[in-house]
Amino acid sequence: DSDAVDDIDLTEQLIALRRLSLILDDNFDTFQMEDMGRMWENMVIVLVPERTFSTSSSALFRRRKRQKETGFRFTYSADEIVIVHVPIDFGDEEIIEEFKRNLNDFNKLVGNGMEDLYPSWLKDYAHGF
Repeated sequence: DSDAVDDIDLTEQLIALRRLSLILDDNFDTFQMEDMGRMWENMVIVLVPERTFSTSSSALFRRRKRQKETGFRFTYSADEIVIVHVPIDFGDEEIIEEFKRNLNDFNKLVGNGMEDLYPSWLKDYAHGF
């Protein structure tokens, strides 16, 4: 991923970070930053190069409907960190919708930890060691 960031012009990165900081500030309540504090404290946002496909709202809608990638990727690491890959050419409304669509699910993982995904007998077994 560091190679991808190296492919992005420094000025583009700074502009994207400024836009992102304004969006996060404007949507503090929408993104439930206070309620989901643990997740936000451990979140890593990675800028990736611009997309090679059409990013019009209709094209992105069709990609989502066909379950194709939109350029955004949310992953969860074993250290309970949410990693969000954001294309450098993100639209304001697009990133807001992506965050709204994914944050609750990832907050549940971070809030409860991976242990809650396993059956109780396995947790009891694991705690015996």
